[in-house]
Amino acid sequence: MNDSTGYVAYRLITMSASPESRRLLVVEDDPFTGALLSGVLRNHGFEVRREVSAADARDAMKVFDADAALIDIQLGDGPSGIALSNLFHTVYPYCALAILTRFPDPHAAGLVEEDLPPGCGFLRKDMIADSEYLLKALEEILTDHGSDYRDDLTSTSPFENLTDAQLDVLKLVAAGLTNSAIAHKRNTSESAVEQIFTAIKKALDIKNDADLNTRTEMARRYIQVAGIPERL
Repeated sequence: MNDSTGYVAYRLITMSASPESRRLLVVEDDPFTGALLSGVLRNHGFEVRREVSAADARDAMKVFDADAALIDIQLGDGPSGIALSNLFHTVYPYCALAILTRFPDPHAAGLVEEDLPPGCGFLRKDMIADSEYLLKALEEILTDHGSDYRDDLTSTSPFENLTDAQLDVLKLVAAGLTNSAIAHKRNTSESAVEQIFTAIKKALDIKNDADLNTRTEMARRYIQVAGIPERL
């Protein structure tokens, strides 16, 4: 089914279907996370197909026709998971969608709310390790309540007080760049970077401590929440 014809009837059938008849497409480029998710879902009776890129997922959807797709935000080279999820929302409106991410909220991932497909779930990877929670989230998502599973709305992000510029600089600090390199990358001056650096310190409430390296502490906090960023 590749159009919206019969959408309501299809969703009603899906809502009452047994797990064995439900098809889930997992789009995750990390081998460990992808294998873990796929294994848990298969063990609970779902038919699962895993792909590692947006291009492969597009091709797979043509034949697999999933009832739901769990899509990582970052998929390496090529289109992002956000681009893929918006495509699926348009072309396969009956397919329930959930965004998978290590980030605590869209803002921390460099996104705004409008980037997300309407009604999609937002699941943090550190929370879906709980199989009971994952399965409950999937049940809600499959019954058109994906927006009820927005982990970003039920928890406080440590980066919620940062502006986009501050978050970008923090990410570059965590990537190991110097102030000079950050200034070059952002096409600004080192003094402007230093001002943002000071604002980040205040926003994250990092106190002056002779035993603490402020820059290292900033990088540690980012990595603790979002992992080590790629050095582009």
